[in-house]
Amino acid sequence: MIVTIFVFLIAMIVLLKGADLFVDSAVKIAKHFHVSDFLIGLTLVAIGTSLPELANAITASITNNSIIMLGNITGANIINLCFNMGIASILITVILNKELLKREAIFLFLGPLLLLLFSIDKNISR
Repeated sequence: MIVTIFVFLIAMIVLLKGADLFVDSAVKIAKHFHVSDFLIGLTLVAIGTSLPELANAITASITNNSIIMLGNITGANIINLCFNMGIASILITVILNKELLKREAIFLFLGPLLLLLFSIDKNISR
């Protein structure tokens, strides 16, 4: 138990240091190529934050554990939607337009419903 906690703490320290180095490197790249930090944030940092899901999906695909890949994608989408909308709602007042809400809500619920529909027989294929 103590070894597991120790390994977890070391992994968290390495992860935090790696993320710090990644952000610093992205800023240096932006300054070197005279690109705005905002653009680098949209590209490099967005790719960097998606790499763990990509690595998980590739590993699950190679080992024929497609359920892990499906759970990873679904969980990442749920947390991204809920976390980002929650943080935005805490930080600023979100003003909703009824027409925009109607249009966007269709797509917000259509994805999970299609996933549920396609996975009813416990087999998702093309």
